[in-house]
Amino acid sequence: MTRRLYMTTEMACFLDWTHLQTTLRVESEMVDIETGEVVAQKEEDVNRYFISSLEGDGLTAPQWLKLVRMHWGVENNCHNTWDVAFEEDDRRWIVADPKGAMNVMLLRRIAYNMLALFRTVTQRSEENRMTPWKDILRWVYNTLVAAQETELAGLRERTAVTAEI
Repeated sequence: MTRRLYMTTEMACFLDWTHLQTTLRVESEMVDIETGEVVAQKEEDVNRYFISSLEGDGLTAPQWLKLVRMHWGVENNCHNTWDVAFEEDDRRWIVADPKGAMNVMLLRRIAYNMLALFRTVTQRSEENRMTPWKDILRWVYNTLVAAQETELAGLRERTAVTAEI
């Protein structure tokens, strides 16, 4: 994927929008690694437009591109994972009970956070961090299903905690 940045400050304060300072267009071009040919993309995936209240010279071109990528981080990292790996939109486990649906959603969020921590903290190398979510989910599933007493031996013992009120 190659991204090109086009930036202008000529639209600053357009229509009396005083905080508009910089307008960006990010053009993306996807190339097949094996053939070197440009992969056909939908027009809306080729050009994306952004506006900012930051002055145009406030960041370098690579910093602007990084800012755009970070802006989409939540969508790319969380929502895409829930939609694609967890198939959340296709698997509405509880449809008749809103409270039950909310509980399942919260449990999925907890599971996602645990898996995200595993992916980013436990898997320290950049290569390991790129492990597809489907592989991580398969590892967790296989571990939960196949774990024997011998694999669980030596794990930290749970200690009971009591509190006086």
